[in-house]
Amino acid sequence: MNGVIDHGIISFSNAFGHRSHTGNATRDTIGYSDRRSYAIFGGINATQIVGGEEGLVSMKLARGKMNHMNMWAAKARGFAYGKTVIYSPELDKPYLGTIDSGTTLIIIPTMIFENLVNVMAESFKDKN
Repeated sequence: MNGVIDHGIISFSNAFGHRSHTGNATRDTIGYSDRRSYAIFGGINATQIVGGEEGLVSMKLARGKMNHMNMWAAKARGFAYGKTVIYSPELDKPYLGTIDSGTTLIIIPTMIFENLVNVMAESFKDKN
């Protein structure tokens, strides 16, 4: 390694104080505990990705009228919580799914959020 970042990627991990993963970063095998938040410039920690590095999926960013504020966002189709479909990719129109990794902000339409809250509340009720 010569000190130059050779991959145009930055990955983040936000720790929440519980054991959710362990492992090594893919660059230089530097180990990171899930008890500390961190950023990796030029690489990823594949242990935090379902399916490892092969589980990464690229998506085109939304442009034009759908994303008039030019946020980091994708054209989203459908929304599910577990096996419960909250917004159907076959029946409902696409919406702007905004993802802001700098603040861990995810924005979805209000109707989808309200339905998600209701479905989650029902699933928790069933477990008690």
